[in-house]
Amino acid sequence: GLGYIAAVLEEFHDIEVIDVGAEKLDDNSLIRRISRVNPEIVGITSDTLTFQRSIEIAEMVKTIDEGIKVVIGGAHANALPAYPLNYKCFDISIYGEGERTAVELWNKIENGHSCDEIKGIVWKREDKVIINPRRELICNLDSLPFPARHLFPMDKYSGEFSFKISPTHAISTSRGCPFSCTFCSNNVIFGRRYRSRSHENVVDEIELLINDFGAKGIYFREDIFTANKKRVINICNEIKRRGLKFE
Repeated sequence: GLGYIAAVLEEFHDIEVIDVGAEKLDDNSLIRRISRVNPEIVGITSDTLTFQRSIEIAEMVKTIDEGIKVVIGGAHANALPAYPLNYKCFDISIYGEGERTAVELWNKIENGHSCDEIKGIVWKREDKVIINPRRELICNLDSLPFPARHLFPMDKYSGEFSFKISPTHAISTSRGCPFSCTFCSNNVIFGRRYRSRSHENVVDEIELLINDFGAKGIYFREDIFTANKKRVINICNEIKRRGLKFE
């Protein structure tokens, strides 16, 4: 998620990514790191399990400089868009797909403009919480750049969950789901319209992960990879055509 946001933002702004967990930063180290960057805006991604930690980090940011805008996105903000603004440390909550929203929001903040017309955000005017309309879904996922992995500490990622192949790196090839399973947050974040990347675009990213980041395994990190049988077959055939080897 943050990799995609960073990728679209770095075209217009100086971006630095901090992975607190992977870099094993304690609070003092994190405060020093943020202070050194001296940011105008700090974006935090959070699911429900990490939301309390997000509050702590946002509060640290505000102790460095009350004027830094703190923006939260991720699964928790999507499920409960207005909820984070119950905490004074958050200025803006992004819900829905964040790429276009982030670009517009960063530019507005940089130029001192109002957030009135930015779709996909929740913000405050004085003490009043305002929920702007949801932003339209991105139909052509091939139009997005690949996640900005060069900004992340890739050498600290060995894999996810219990994979024994290292390094295993993740890729997402589609968004949305036409179903409404009660246990799943997919359509809360990405909508009920299923959208997918082309097989050439997917395999381009796999090839990059192998060549640039030494991936030995690829984890297709999405809920419904096999929704379109023909597309999966095309992906497999393209992998074979290029002679790519991975688990």
